Amino acid sequence: MCGRYEVSPFLEKSPLYEELWEMPLMEKVRSRTDFIARGEMKPGLATAALALNRRREKKLFPMAWGFTGGKSGMLINARTETASRRPTFSPSWESRRCLLPASAYYEWEHIPQAD
Repeated sequence: MCGRYEVSPFLEKSPLYEELWEMPLMEKVRSRTDFIARGEMKPGLATAALALNRRREKKLFPMAWGFTGGKSGMLINARTETASRRPTFSPSWESRRCLLPASAYYEWEHIPQAD
């Protein structure tokens, strides 16, 4: 999993976003973190995620990027091979799936500088 991704401005024009702004949950999310509808997403920020509501309809919901509560703060990476068995990730793996609208993602590469 990558640590950062990009959300294009064209996604805000989707009809799904109209309902998102009106959700009571938006105020709760905005009071706890910065909400970003477009641009570079970083761990700890919140943005829109496509998920099923209680009636099994596809809706956008405000969600924070990353898992809190780890010993080192924010967790953002999980291995596919073990995520379903890890206590931090297993509840989400089983029943909290979502799609994050993204137009690009970043993979970091460490390039040593020549002295």
